[in-house]
Amino acid sequence: MATGDANAGNGGSVEVLVGTGSSGVGGAVTLTAGSMTGPDTTGGSVVASGGDSLSETGSGGDIILAAGSASGASSLATGGWLNLTAGASAGGNGGSIFLSSGTSESGTTGAFTLETADGSGCTGAVLISTGRASNGDAGALIIQTGTASGGAAGAVWINAGASDSGQGGALLLSGGSSTDTTGGQLQFLSGSATQSASGGIEVNTSHATSGSSGDILIATGDACGDSGNVWLTTG
Repeated sequence: MATGDANAGNGGSVEVLVGTGSSGVGGAVTLTAGSMTGPDTTGGSVVASGGDSLSETGSGGDIILAAGSASGASSLATGGWLNLTAGASAGGNGGSIFLSSGTSESGTTGAFTLETADGSGCTGAVLISTGRASNGDAGALIIQTGTASGGAAGAVWINAGASDSGQGGALLLSGGSSTDTTGGQLQFLSGSATQSASGGIEVNTSHATSGSSGDILIATGDACGDSGNVWLTTG
């Protein structure tokens, strides 16, 4: 299924549309690549790509994946889900999900934004977690910036939200709990250096324009046996 080329105008569109209905569930659109049964074969792929721009000032075409909206005023009327799931495996590793912004030969690479929509009431949460493991180690969660060969490496910023009428958002960093052994550690480590000084660690509260500034509390937890120590040492 294809449209013809255009030498001096817009290229043609291809539209696949399911008709509306008055009751029940709306019709689905399913795109499925072919399966394979032979040894050492790979199932077919589904490829969706925006069009290229061959001009000096043009932009490439977008790919928009949008779930259906709900126009009802009831709290039971919810928008559709957008579910991206990699393939399962019976004996090997499951498929991965790779989301990457576009490269650039002379400018800045594309940004990557993950956020919930604004709302007149409460906004939605963003949950990033690894799966549970029933017979092994759970996966790690790694947030890191890229390395730089000719400049400064990127920073990692974790900021809680501000408020104009209530308290600002809290930032909670917690190690994992354990029922059988020691709980997970919370470690702050500055960057190492081979030919200069290693990075510092600074802990301070913010300034207050009309009230008292915040406190800094360093304490170990309560214990049925010996409680933990607080050690302050230099290298």
